[in-house]
Amino acid sequence: MPTPVPQTQPSPPMGLGERCGVALSAGGLTAALYATFDAWAHAPELALGDYLVAMAFAAAPAILLVSALAGVLELGDRLGRLRLSRPRWCGLLAGMNVIGLCAAVVCLGVKSLHGWSALLAMLAAFPVAGLVYAGVVTSRAFECPWQQVALLLAALHALLASLVIDSAAASSGLPHFLITSMKVAVLALLSWSVHRLKHRAGRMTWAFMASLAIIVVGLGWFTRADTPHARTVAASREGPPNVVLIVLDTTRRDHLGCYGDSRGLTPELDRLAAGSVVYEDAFSPAPWTVPSHASLFTGLYPATHGCSYEHRLWLDDAFVTLAETLKEQGYQTVALNSNFYLRRCNLLQGFEKTFRLRGPYDDLTVHGLAQGLGMPERWTDKGASEAVALLGKWLGDGFDPARPFFLFVNLLEAHEKYLPPWAERRAGLPSGVSYAVASRLANGFGLHTANARHDDDAEARRVLKAMYAAEVKYQDRRLAELLGLLQSGTDVANTLIVVTADHGENLGEGGRWEHLYDVNDALIGVPLIIRYPGAAAGGTRLRGLCQTVDIMPTILQVAGISDGPAAPARHSLVPEKFAPRQEVVADVAPFYPNLSWLELQLGFTSRVWELRTHRYALRTADYKFVQLSNGMRHLFDVRQDPEELNNLVEQEPQIAAALAERLADRRAKEPAYVPASAAGGEPGYAAEETTERLRALGYVR
Repeated sequence: MPTPVPQTQPSPPMGLGERCGVALSAGGLTAALYATFDAWAHAPELALGDYLVAMAFAAAPAILLVSALAGVLELGDRLGRLRLSRPRWCGLLAGMNVIGLCAAVVCLGVKSLHGWSALLAMLAAFPVAGLVYAGVVTSRAFECPWQQVALLLAALHALLASLVIDSAAASSGLPHFLITSMKVAVLALLSWSVHRLKHRAGRMTWAFMASLAIIVVGLGWFTRADTPHARTVAASREGPPNVVLIVLDTTRRDHLGCYGDSRGLTPELDRLAAGSVVYEDAFSPAPWTVPSHASLFTGLYPATHGCSYEHRLWLDDAFVTLAETLKEQGYQTVALNSNFYLRRCNLLQGFEKTFRLRGPYDDLTVHGLAQGLGMPERWTDKGASEAVALLGKWLGDGFDPARPFFLFVNLLEAHEKYLPPWAERRAGLPSGVSYAVASRLANGFGLHTANARHDDDAEARRVLKAMYAAEVKYQDRRLAELLGLLQSGTDVANTLIVVTADHGENLGEGGRWEHLYDVNDALIGVPLIIRYPGAAAGGTRLRGLCQTVDIMPTILQVAGISDGPAAPARHSLVPEKFAPRQEVVADVAPFYPNLSWLELQLGFTSRVWELRTHRYALRTADYKFVQLSNGMRHLFDVRQDPEELNNLVEQEPQIAAALAERLADRRAKEPAYVPASAAGGEPGYAAEETTERLRALGYVR
């Protein structure tokens, strides 16, 4: 009698709750794997805590969309009476997971697709994968190969783990045999887990989660980044002083306590100012980064160095910079730079070491969401936290205490977008404004469009001014750490410390926003604080006009360098030799990259057309005269009208004529820019990386 063959009972269909649980688990797993690859591709130094945050942020949209898709499939199951069994349902989601992850990996590997586009492409692949796979698993002629799909998913998971381990271990200098052992262990454990649980579809996801935990722990352990500390200086160094030049990019001086602000935003700067010389009437020769930094480093005006949109965004090698001069005198020259423009425009020539500062995880696809929601500063700042870490590392490892050094630091925290870390953002909210509203406005308000329309939006101004102030406050907190490292790791008594800004920012006063098209005092008026070696003249406040072009010759004078590059109209800032200027000048050329976009958005309005003009300004202690290239003239009484709203050209024609003559005379006497015969070429501003960085800085739409 033949032995009866046992009949295999068909697996019962899954209930709604069980299906939703599997869908949520699959969505979370997919997002976690995506975050793993994202971290490997863009930020292999990611610490454990930050990786978990990235995973959570990546999981949120994936879980939502997978859940929505599961709902659609549930509806289709009910209407079509598919009655998917547990293996088939799990196989369906596993197949979607594999195809979606492959799409994500491909997108991340293509340079022209990055950021949220990769995540969206991955999620967009889910419905297609679902339709294709559903046609297979619901066929009566096919049994669902969910076990094979699970093994394929595990193999892909292990491959990602291997890549992460390779990248992290390579940066930490681990021995090759240890790297190989780690990869073998991960692969073996994954294979064992899937093999043991392959007959239990309901537990399949837990096996993947266990392997994910292994990756997270390994990633956190081998990529932990302890912030290095500067070594303590044992004795003072004789000889030339160290030089520290700190530029607080886009920082208005009226937001600093030492310049009269009463909100307590800058306690560290105020302490530094108490032992330094504060220059109350310092001005930049240009209202934006490139020409102002070129003037700062050369002691020349934009008309002479030519590094502006009037000529080209490139500082010719023929010009001798402050860093080059100090390097020739034996100085160590180091730059910690947050502003993308400085590197692209050849402004960092002369620095032996240059460190590019940015938010540590700017390239991660979840960073934009984290910034909008106000995550901790290591996620949302614009490079200040990395400046602290890199300065500590350099003082601990690369610094030669026997030689003087020139340290340049550019901090970008006050630059748009105004999205400070959570603590400062929360504390700075204006009354009646919710956290979400303030963050949404700061993240999406079109400063350039508002400026072109000349908007006087009182509510936007109230919120954005509060967010900007919170950025200034956060920047000061990081500045305290930078100065603390210098105090503990260098001979600060023999150090010249200069703190200034390249320009300020318009925050809606008189309908003006941002800083690209005007020369009003909110833009060209900058803070200037100098702590001289030995705290000479500490606590002094000097009134009278001066310019940031005076900083270079003053530094060379204090350093005892008399054979530096020639610079016209030198005015020493040293207190005992300080003589105020009779006038200061500034100019700005049209910022063409944004003009075509503004014209497309707003049409050829009179305000947009006015932005196409070149502006030349001459400012005295009482008046500012502005000559536009279209023939228009402006005259402002800056004592009575600090926001420069009332044009007095018709009321005060004699004053306007006298200042116009002085401005014309200054322009005629200023040496003209002559391109160097062997100058380097201007970088390609159509390049994708450049365009993305300019867009991130708010310069390009």
